[in-house]
Amino acid sequence: MQGTIHIQHLPKFQPLLNEGSIYVIIGFEVTKSNPRFKLTDFKNSIRFNQTTTMVLIDDSFTQIPKDLFRFRTHDQLLSLANTNKDLPDVIGAVCSSKAYRNESTLKIERLLVYMCLQSEKVLLSAFDDHAAILNSSLEKKATGTCIMLATNINPNFFWRHSIVGEMYLNATSATHFYFDAGIQATHNFAERDTKNNSDVKYSGVQKIEQSSIAELNHYHTTSITQDAEFFCTTKVVGS
Repeated sequence: MQGTIHIQHLPKFQPLLNEGSIYVIIGFEVTKSNPRFKLTDFKNSIRFNQTTTMVLIDDSFTQIPKDLFRFRTHDQLLSLANTNKDLPDVIGAVCSSKAYRNESTLKIERLLVYMCLQSEKVLLSAFDDHAAILNSSLEKKATGTCIMLATNINPNFFWRHSIVGEMYLNATSATHFYFDAGIQATHNFAERDTKNNSDVKYSGVQKIEQSSIAELNHYHTTSITQDAEFFCTTKVVGS
């Protein structure tokens, strides 16, 4: 179940919130879940108000799991693409990644991660702080099999032309990343699918090369595969 806290109540509740802790919550409102950008499958959500109280309890008295993920298959992600209805979780093998940096500050502005989901390749896209955090984690990874779990992603599908398209899994403000044996879900996936993913190896961060307009036009008109991706930086000189 998802819960919301209005900004005016944050000073009261934010210091009490610790990931993994279990609380008894009293005096909240029950509302219907927002049908857009859903973080859970539950139809209702709770809303904190000025009368709500939270009491921390010993987690040894409960059997509530600390992690609960909502994984979607490649076909299910396709059906959710461009709808903004659901923010599901995905898990798969990382093939490679590309970092795009600001030319002036050299800070990472975008990171693309190529993942294999049920033998289908997708692109996970992260921006700004998420991109920097994810890139830092991937830079520490040795080449070889790399399992990654990403939570609360927003799937989008972009057409390259009339019959060929590509699915992007865009990170959101609620996205967290987990790798290999970091949590039980990634550990189980790695053990269960080691044989299936033995040929999917992480090859590290790919090199980003600058291209001229002439080179881009030549690639567009002559390349058969159209596998490369280009980002253009422009400067507005008038309006």
